[in-house]
This record gives sequence, structure tokens and C-alpha cells, in this order.
Amino acid sequence: MSTGKNSRIGANDNGVSIGQVSPDSPKFSASSASDLDDNYHLYQQHAGEALDPVEAKRVLRKVDLRVMPILVVIYLLQYLDKNGCQRIWPGRRPWADGQGFLEATVNPGFVMIISMWYRSAEQPLRLETYYCTNGIATMFGGLLGYAIGNIKSGLPQWMYVFIFFGSFSVIAGVWSLLILPDSPSTAKFLRERERAVAVERVAENRTGVKNRKFSTYQLRQTFYDPKTWILFIMATAAQVPNSSLTSFASTNVASFGFDTLATQYMQIPGGAVQFLALITGGYICSKFPNLRCITMITANTICILGAGLLVGLSDDNKWGRLVALWLCYFQGLGFSMSLTMVSSNIAGYTKKQLTGALLFTGYCIGNIIGPQTFRDTEAPYYHSAYIAYALPLPVLRTRIADRECSMLVGYSVKLLMAVIFYAYMYWVNKKRDREAAAEGLGSDEEEKAAIERGMHDMTELDNKGFRYCL
Repeated sequence: MSTGKNSRIGANDNGVSIGQVSPDSPKFSASSASDLDDNYHLYQQHAGEALDPVEAKRVLRKVDLRVMPILVVIYLLQYLDKNGCQRIWPGRRPWADGQGFLEATVNPGFVMIISMWYRSAEQPLRLETYYCTNGIATMFGGLLGYAIGNIKSGLPQWMYVFIFFGSFSVIAGVWSLLILPDSPSTAKFLRERERAVAVERVAENRTGVKNRKFSTYQLRQTFYDPKTWILFIMATAAQVPNSSLTSFASTNVASFGFDTLATQYMQIPGGAVQFLALITGGYICSKFPNLRCITMITANTICILGAGLLVGLSDDNKWGRLVALWLCYFQGLGFSMSLTMVSSNIAGYTKKQLTGALLFTGYCIGNIIGPQTFRDTEAPYYHSAYIAYALPLPVLRTRIADRECSMLVGYSVKLLMAVIFYAYMYWVNKKRDREAAAEGLGSDEEEKAAIERGMHDMTELDNKGFRYCL
């Protein structure tokens, strides 16, 4: 077989068949689904070599020390930037909008970086390690913005926000440009053998590592795949209430009767809940296999409980409603777990990029819808906004009817989508297990062929040896 960039499905140089396409795949040309991974030649040079666990662990530590600090710092800064810009007067919004345009690449890009450097089992903890900085920003971002907003001399207050956060962001951007490696096969901080180990580790995911060639076949399959739309709906539904937990967090807490400074302090416990939920959930899902969907469902159920209490508790029950609001901060765990579904369960580099892009399009749509649930006539309690969090429970229907709210709430839609997502992937896994058994394929033989197909940029729908992480 030719090892050129345009090599197609057949058998590799070691005789491993890679031409089998799943019957679940769409009716497109299967041959157009596969191109050699950018790291394939390094992978092939060391094919068949045993992967020493001690050596693999050493490479993992080096990758962690190089990649994770960059992701953590940049993600924290972009979230602090976002909080800071929420204090800007309306006349300065174009600046914040431009910042949002530039920051739009952060989340989808980080998902791709995680999938490029880490095994599937390692991804939840690493993703939550940077994502949990949302909780840190929630705890201290408001206080920091409050302090900057009280500068009374010199430049206008909004300028200090940009100068303070912008300076650190520029420095972090240059830092990442200089030291963040492009791919495992070209990483200068690794020795040659370590680069091969880094590629081999990720190849085991059966999703490949990186492929710079855009695939129109994978573009079509992205829109054909039901997982794409389940993730899209899930992201949209998740972010309808997100505007209250981020953009309107201070408004929510202030509605409970706190002054401005106390409002900032009262957000610290909510941020702590978010931080602990994210890092604990990431650890559990990395330590124990196939708990990601269960974690999403559990986190979303807690959010529905919190949202239901916000609607059901009387307005004078200030502390009960505040604790209910804090429970809603579990929503970050459910959403971030859906990001690991993209990094671990979508194969084909073009398809993975497009699926992530569509997921974050849903994220943006949800954040556009969410603020519309805040009605000036309902200030300061905004019951309709809380109703938009969770499907109305029977005990809440009277309150909903009184408020004439017709909005279907996000958390319940998200919960339903998580259950459907889990059921679909579980069914596909079991079906492929039965097919492999009927064909008499041994697990080792199937795994080798699946890894090879992954390094040919084959999608998870086409790769019969691929199994979803649940």
C-alpha cells in the first residue's frame, strides 16, 4: 500500500485489513472517508513495538506539564475577561462583542487539543481541570470586577477593565504561541522515542490524532449523524439557563435582598459548588469507565431540583432560594461532559471539528435565548427566568400559569437528550459486539484493525471496531 497522503482504504503494510465499513454508516463513498493521519508515518515506523507502561506514564507527565498549564491559564483569563466585560456600559458593547468573536475559538480548540494528546480515559479529568476555572472565576471574578469598578481617578472605569484583563491575555497568548506544540509528532519538548509513544497512546483511542485535510465526505456525515443533533439540542437547552448563572448572576443574587458587595460575596459558594462538581466529576469519569452519561444525567437532575425550588419557594425564603441557585451550578458539569463526548466519541478530524462547531453554535443560541426570559415587569424576582430552567413540576403549575410563561425549560430537554444519547451509543456498542462475535473476530485482532482505521482518519460510524465511551 502506498503511504502517500492520498492513500485509500485497503490493508496496511502489516496486512491489517482496514477496509471494513460498518453497516450503520451513511450511503456515501466509504473510500473518501480515509486519509493518512499527519502522525501516521511516525506511528507506522514503530508499529508492533510494545508500549512500556512506565515510559507511557513518563510521557503523560511531560505532556501534562507542557499542555495543561496553557489550557488552564487561558481558559481562566477568557472567563475572567467575560465577567469583566459584563461591567462595561452599553456604549462600550462593540468592544466586548469583538472580544467574544475572538474568544469563540477557545472552547472548540481546546476540545481538539485534549483529543490530540490524551487517551479517552484521561480526557474527562484533563478537560475538567481547565473547565473548573469557571468556578474560580465565579468565586473571585465578581469581586475583582467590583474592585476595578471602584477606581475613581484617572482613566474611565471601563478602560481599566480592558487594560487589566487584556494585558494578561496578550501575555498568555504569546506564551501559548511559543510553547504549545502543534502535534505529538512535531513536539520539540519530547525526544524522538517519546514522540512515538505520545502518538501510539492517542492512536489507541481509534479516533486518529490529527489530519489537516478537509474531508467533504465527513462534512456530509456530520449532518447525517444523529449524535450531532442530539449534542446540538443538548447544548442549546443547557445554555438557556446559563445566562442566569453567568451574565445575570449578580442580578439573581441581588434579587434576594443583598447589597452590591454582599452580592459578590454570595457568589463565592456557587463558584465553589461549580469548581468541586467539575473536578470531582472529571476524576470519577476518568477513574471509572462508562460513567459520563450517568454523570451528565445526575448533574442535570440536581439542576432541575435547584430550578424547581427557585420557582416553588416563596419570595421571602431568601436563604432557601439562594441555596437552590447554588445547586444550579452543577449545570457546568453536565455541559462539559458533553465536550468529552466530542473528544472521545467522534472520529475523523474534519467531523470532530464540525461537530464541536455545531455544538458551540447551539451553545451560543441558548445564550441568546436565555436573557429573553428576564422580564423587566418581574423585577427583582424574575420568576419566568427560573421557570426557563426546568420542566414545570405539578406543584409549580399554578405559578407558571400565573406568569403566563410558555417557554419549555432547558434542563428538562437536556436531561431527555442525555438519556437518548446514552441509549443510542449503548445500542450501537452492543450491536457491534454481536457483529464481531458472529464474524469470529478476536478482541486483539479487532482492536488492531480499529486503531489502524483510526489512523486513516476513518469516522466512528465507518469503523466497525470503534466503541463509544458511555
